[in-house]
Amino acid sequence: MKWLYFLLIFTFPFGQLQKIPIFLEQFPEVNLYLTDFISLAILIFWLTKLIKKQVSPSKNIKYFLPFFIAAAIPLFLNISWLGTRNILVSSFYLVRLIAYAGVYFAFPLLKLPAKKTQKIFRLLYWAGVLLAIFGLLQYIFYPDIRPLSSYGWDPHLYRVVSTFLDPGFTGLILVLSLIVALEDSLHYSRKILNILPTILIYLTLILTYSRSSYLALIFAAAFILFSQKKSRLFWIFLIFFLITIFFAPRPAGEGVRLERTSTIKARLQSYQRGINIFLKNPISGVGFNSYRYAQNKIFPDIEQTLINRGGSSPDSSLILILATTGIIGITIFGLTTAKIVSPLLKKNKEPASNLILASFIAISIHSLFLNSLFYPPVMIWLFLLLGAGEIKADSKL
Repeated sequence: MKWLYFLLIFTFPFGQLQKIPIFLEQFPEVNLYLTDFISLAILIFWLTKLIKKQVSPSKNIKYFLPFFIAAAIPLFLNISWLGTRNILVSSFYLVRLIAYAGVYFAFPLLKLPAKKTQKIFRLLYWAGVLLAIFGLLQYIFYPDIRPLSSYGWDPHLYRVVSTFLDPGFTGLILVLSLIVALEDSLHYSRKILNILPTILIYLTLILTYSRSSYLALIFAAAFILFSQKKSRLFWIFLIFFLITIFFAPRPAGEGVRLERTSTIKARLQSYQRGINIFLKNPISGVGFNSYRYAQNKIFPDIEQTLINRGGSSPDSSLILILATTGIIGITIFGLTTAKIVSPLLKKNKEPASNLILASFIAISIHSLFLNSLFYPPVMIWLFLLLGAGEIKADSKL
């Protein structure tokens, strides 16, 4: 089990490089990754132990099950227009979500003592370092990924997209890595994990030109430093951060211009479409995740292919939940989140709880602009933090 978790953490920074080629002409929108199978193996291993009564279920699993049910039922309620084929594909997304949640449920099987769960945080940090290295190599040797637009990717130029081929998602993982480094520098006996890799992550983040990632870092840093009564340090950081952005290179392309408005307009249109889809099925939604098919049905004038990544979700995780699971699903999701976060708030002076809260804040801010919450590497990161946080009892990272 420990090797499965290690392999999971080591594998996800490889992004599209760990995609498993499956040539199914009937399902061109289906993408499978090595991390999907590793997570599924962890889930199956845990379920086997659970059936044999060799392990007790997590106390928080009762909060997840209602959401899984609320996500699944609408699929069958909408079978008349979705069809068997589209329900099958949509079910893959739900299975993936459950598999990644299994990473959290099965965490106690690692039987890690409290003092060693800190290694999970540090392994995640080094996964962020690996992603940053890949990003800088891409920025230097392949700064123009516009030719990949024919495969459904956005046409970025002179931006770090790393192995994820997306500056926004890459930026969020880099932000989460910096959160680990910042918490470590504040609470651990030695200074920041390693100053040079942290500088590497920071500079790579700047080169993503991802405004949502910038905001996520600012809010997370504010939470960490203000909660530690280090407000002066936050203002110093903010000034330094703004100076860094100001002097960041802008060789060519609109994507490196932080004042760009085209993406803002596109995002607002995405929000509007998502809300309209929700209004068509406000109680239970269209089913998780049949958003692509609902969008193609309700907005036939939008040119959308099955391989286009942007068509599978709106630019907001909350709108995705609202559109696919309706009022029932968003209510259950809110209650589940509250049940998980509230104990952390009571223990916010503990480094592990503070780290999880700061990471959750960063993901929440980011997910207002991209569907970050359900992005596989982000789910891996968050569920690993939650698993380690439940075991964590030491006062140091």
